Amino acid sequence: MKCDFPKNENTCRRCRSSGHHCIVEGRKPRNTPNKREYLLAQIRQKDSIIESLLKQLHNPYVATPLSIASYRNATSPSDQNKQSVLTWLDRLQDSVRTAGRSGGLQAFNLDSRAREGTDGEEESESEAEEAGEPTERGSVGTVKVDEEERQQLLPDTAVPLGLIADLSISNTKKTSAKGDDDTDDDNVVSRERFRQHRRHGVANETYFLPGPAYDLDIRANLIEQHSPPDILVHGLVTPEDVDRLFEIFFARLNVHVSVLDPVLHTPSTTFARCPFLFTVVCAVASRYYAEKSEIYPIAMHFAKHAAANALITGWKSVELAQAYIILSIYGVPARRWEEDRGWLYTGLAIRIATDLNLHHVPTTKPTSERHEREIMNRIRVWLNCYNLDKSTATQFGKPSTIKEDFIVRRSEEWYKKSEYNHIYDIGLCAYTSQLRIMASFHEEVYSDSDAPNGLNERLDFREVTARHDEHLTNYYNEWKQRFEGECDQSGK
Repeated sequence: MKCDFPKNENTCRRCRSSGHHCIVEGRKPRNTPNKREYLLAQIRQKDSIIESLLKQLHNPYVATPLSIASYRNATSPSDQNKQSVLTWLDRLQDSVRTAGRSGGLQAFNLDSRAREGTDGEEESESEAEEAGEPTERGSVGTVKVDEEERQQLLPDTAVPLGLIADLSISNTKKTSAKGDDDTDDDNVVSRERFRQHRRHGVANETYFLPGPAYDLDIRANLIEQHSPPDILVHGLVTPEDVDRLFEIFFARLNVHVSVLDPVLHTPSTTFARCPFLFTVVCAVASRYYAEKSEIYPIAMHFAKHAAANALITGWKSVELAQAYIILSIYGVPARRWEEDRGWLYTGLAIRIATDLNLHHVPTTKPTSERHEREIMNRIRVWLNCYNLDKSTATQFGKPSTIKEDFIVRRSEEWYKKSEYNHIYDIGLCAYTSQLRIMASFHEEVYSDSDAPNGLNERLDFREVTARHDEHLTNYYNEWKQRFEGECDQSGK
């Protein structure tokens, strides 16, 4: 409080009225700021921010008290009092602080699992890489990329963006060649490349070039070190559980929708290619895993979170489309129609498959069994997208997205095109043929462009229905003979 001194007095008014001895204290000495402490505080603050960002980057989904509460609500009433479920949820609560750290090696060390009994395969694979041939994983070497295969991933040169991509790649080659020749101008070339690296979109000269994810070896290392599946990081399943869950998936689920190849999509290769697909396979199969069936609701929550994160982070790949296809078919039934996401998952799978040009006929000639399986895997995904699009559009009364293309029209004989076709591909092709008939009927009935709903009331509906019914009868008789004569009824 400030003292008020009367004129020519040494005692302030407040002290005189209270009878106290008035003492005027001097100004307290000010401590000079310590620059070292200040800088250390700034560094600690920056470190905490960097650590937080790295957690979000390396592990897009970090468990929070709110998300753990949602896991608890996801458990069924019969499982809410089971000790195994409660123990796992408590362990998840304890892992909140450390869930974002890199844990691929500790969670699921695939390096040793993938190398067991594959020494000979690695030698042949390395020889194939040196020769520039497709490796065992289907990628063309580790660095070299087949030009024809790369072009299939880009837009067609007949469209504007495809023309820009072709010119950009050609210009990049010229720039690289010039940089190699002009050794005296290394600094100029380096500065130009640095400026190019800072640009975004088509202005970046590497925009249309394949990134690190195109090399499956690099992608596997990135996933294992920085973004392992949360279903493993949090300890919901063990590596032994994963092997059993994949067996269940191929024995009980993939038989109805032939979407994965058991030779290509083993637990180790799926982990290395797409954590989202890995999580989805484990989640949907856990429903039939008798030893740990109580984890199914929580595992499906992990799959939903992975579906959301995969949409905004990571790389576009065939496995991403396959994961959305499986979720659209084997998702948890919603309590209300407004909560159902099956149709949305189907749309995402179709968009990703179209973006990857899976609707284009593969022109690359396979040079090995694995390479041929990779090509067939792309066609299989596109046929599944067509089937889902037509079937859900017919059931829900929605407009379909995919038109009949060359691959769909030639699908009747595709199941016996290669010796590596899956035994259940015949069912996939049969379903495609049936949906083609249904789509033809639907398009003919709704062919009036002047009607608000497209219904053509000028048609003879009886004649149209009878004609397509005859097509269905012929379809049934033809495919019955095919199943009896060409299908292995034992399922082996």
